[in-house]
Amino acid sequence: MMDKVKRVTQVATGTIGVVLLMAVIFTGCSGGGGGASSSDPDMKKIADELTKLGNGHWEITTLEREGDVVNIGFKVQDDPGKVTFKEGQAAEEAVHKILPKATGKLAWVSVQGIGLRTVLLEAIEGGGGEGAAEGQAEEHPEGHEEGAQ
Repeated sequence: MMDKVKRVTQVATGTIGVVLLMAVIFTGCSGGGGGASSSDPDMKKIADELTKLGNGHWEITTLEREGDVVNIGFKVQDDPGKVTFKEGQAAEEAVHKILPKATGKLAWVSVQGIGLRTVLLEAIEGGGGEGAAEGQAEEHPEGHEEGAQ
């Protein structure tokens, strides 16, 4: 009788271990479609804006913020193949609409690891609220550069 109880206990323990391991693996792999996430509500708004701007071709891989310094990385599907200056500028404006004093960078990389575009963010002087970026992005074109990081 004791052997039976011992075997049942071992099987139950093994089953629980396997179920927990599968749950950890599933949770780590599922991540809601991949990409980076942040608990910061402003960064979530920025991620939503940038995802819309990329029309489903940009996958956010890095979404970090420390104070006013942000680092946002994207993986771009090879199909569209490039990120234009205009798209980079629009992404910069989307960030500054929510975080006018943001500095740091936005970087797009192809699925094959080729750098497509990097935009260096500069804080908007005066830091005005939403909409402060309108009409001011033209003042900082030197913050844009082509190529890998």
